[in-house]
Amino acid sequence: MKIAKFQKSHNLNDKLNRIKTEDWVFSETNQMRSYYKYYPNNKLFSKRDSSYSKITNPNQYVEFLTEYYYDNKDSIKEIRNLGRVSCEKDFKLRGKAKFEYLKK
Repeated sequence: MKIAKFQKSHNLNDKLNRIKTEDWVFSETNQMRSYYKYYPNNKLFSKRDSSYSKITNPNQYVEFLTEYYYDNKDSIKEIRNLGRVSCEKDFKLRGKAKFEYLKK
């Protein structure tokens, strides 16, 4: 299996040097951009991946959104995976994982 070569670039847009966007170029016809959002306490809230392919349809976007939820001890309590295909307008829940931590 051949792994595609790609280029990746970061865009640090805020005072805290957090990644706001990442551009991925897999080939001239396949590209992706990742967007990051943060809670006020600097914890990651969401990551959205938007892919673009010129081969199938110039306007076809497929987007994936991962949301992170934390408890009051700053531990991840839930991760939700949402997705949107080109014919949908809204993101739909595609899966989620809940975390429970053992008490000592």
